[in-house]
Amino acid sequence: MRTRSTRRLLAAAAVAALAAVGLPATAQAAEGDKNDRLVEQWYVDVLQRPANQTQAQSGRQFWTDRLNAGDTRLRILESIESSSEFADKTVGGYYEEYLGRPANDKGSEYWKNGVRADMEPEWVEQNILASAEYAGRSGENPVDEWYSDILGRSGSNSANPGEEEYWKGRVRAVGSLAAVREIWYSGEAVERRVRTAYDELLGRSQVSTQEVDYWYNTAVDGRLAFRNQIATSDEYAARAQTR
Repeated sequence: MRTRSTRRLLAAAAVAALAAVGLPATAQAAEGDKNDRLVEQWYVDVLQRPANQTQAQSGRQFWTDRLNAGDTRLRILESIESSSEFADKTVGGYYEEYLGRPANDKGSEYWKNGVRADMEPEWVEQNILASAEYAGRSGENPVDEWYSDILGRSGSNSANPGEEEYWKGRVRAVGSLAAVREIWYSGEAVERRVRTAYDELLGRSQVSTQEVDYWYNTAVDGRLAFRNQIATSDEYAARAQTR
């Protein structure tokens, strides 16, 4: 499992810092305004709240200043995602969605601490989906629920009998977590997450086959998380100016 810290090193080698030195004052101001709007949109999409609250304003300015100074978008976004607020909101959301209860026990604190220490949120999500508590909510046979939550298939019998028997066998052979990860990184699941990311982050439902294939390889190969790459792209930054 690669942490975001590892990926930061990869990103730093691949992404050149943008230096503002030597730009005219008006150009610097315009770039600063664009960066401020980008940070504001990260607060909305990542922390799920506006960045104009009094408590948040200093943080927004801090991240904007770092962008203005030439730090990379990816490194700053991942720093925001290392915050306690992001960990609490993300893990809390998983507990409410998948377990139907607040994230207020020792187990949830373990996952929150993991996210604060750069553990991938999707790793937390996969473990919750593979947990005995999640299985217990579905009568000890979570295959239909996995198909619903991971693949987005609707209905009480989202997995057909053949699929259900196959995954029961995989659970016996490799365990629940490995089975969840096989579904998670299937072509159907990755395509769903890619299309959801394009809709939520870029505001477009039209995603080419080439784009889906690119992000599929990125997700399965364990490279930089594709949502963060999309959220630090030029297309996302341009859209942030008008949202």
